[in-house]
Amino acid sequence: MLEDSGQLRTWAIPRIPSPGESVQGLGLPPHRIAYLDLEGEISGGRGSVRRIDRGTYTIIESSDEQLSIEIRGDQLTGQLRFHATESDQLWEISRVDALANL
Repeated sequence: MLEDSGQLRTWAIPRIPSPGESVQGLGLPPHRIAYLDLEGEISGGRGSVRRIDRGTYTIIESSDEQLSIEIRGDQLTGQLRFHATESDQLWEISRVDALANL
């Protein structure tokens, strides 16, 4: 989840990609800011959510199809790139430089 204009841009991802690796993530509708404090099971059997880090980020590039950010978290620091695939909801999420390992 990334806070943006009073809401959260959100993706469901299986894990943080390793350096030089990409993972596919499911783009989700924007969430309310209150979800930043949510961890655990989601109602209705929709899975669970786990915070992986907390910090700030700077947008390097942003469009409807791509988002590149520099993150500065408690555990992760570096650049991530989010790229929309041909499917509206699937995104390719890449680490484009080294981030501290969890």
